Amino acid sequence: MPKSRKPRKSAKAPQQSFDNRKYIIERARTLPLGKCYCNGDFGEESTSGLTSIIVTRLHSNGKIVCGFFLVDRYCLGLKDTFAQARMDPHDIDDYLEDGEYEPCDYVDAHNMILGAIEFAQEAGIEPHPDFEYTQYVLEDDTDEIPLKEFEYGLNGKHFFVAKNEFEAHHYLPIIQSHLDADSFDYIDSFDSFDEEEFDHGGVEVFDDDE
Repeated sequence: MPKSRKPRKSAKAPQQSFDNRKYIIERARTLPLGKCYCNGDFGEESTSGLTSIIVTRLHSNGKIVCGFFLVDRYCLGLKDTFAQARMDPHDIDDYLEDGEYEPCDYVDAHNMILGAIEFAQEAGIEPHPDFEYTQYVLEDDTDEIPLKEFEYGLNGKHFFVAKNEFEAHHYLPIIQSHLDADSFDYIDSFDSFDEEEFDHGGVEVFDDDE
């Protein structure tokens, strides 16, 4: 007698990889806001003009969506950003501790991020490309979000701090094409920068022969 044929195993449907960006764009704003953090005060004492902000949203299973926003209040606006869904809350604990983050109000975070973006756009500088999806970690910018104003720039001007030669050669032509020479200042490093001692006569970042 012929041997009975073994039944074929049913083919398993291939597992689809999780699309983090798509999820955040389509679902993040349907999740309730969680805690928000910033690395220190939003205010006037920072010599670098940089503020790092974290905004979270809560999955129903206890995991979180976490959006990171590095803001340059002096000139460049949103310098860096990324977001991750389905994070375990304890995964960001070390990050918060190492970055000396403190809790902050969402309205402050919302206004600081979007206000810095608008300020940078006056100098022709657009937010980091990943804001295309990380913006959905934030609430839609409507009248339901109270408007809060922060001070941008330094002494009434855009103040560009070039951290390296690449930044200088990338951003300076953009800034110069959008702002008059008298309406912005810049330096090539803030290692020894003191706001009270800064000379607004203009500082050359790089010589042509460098």
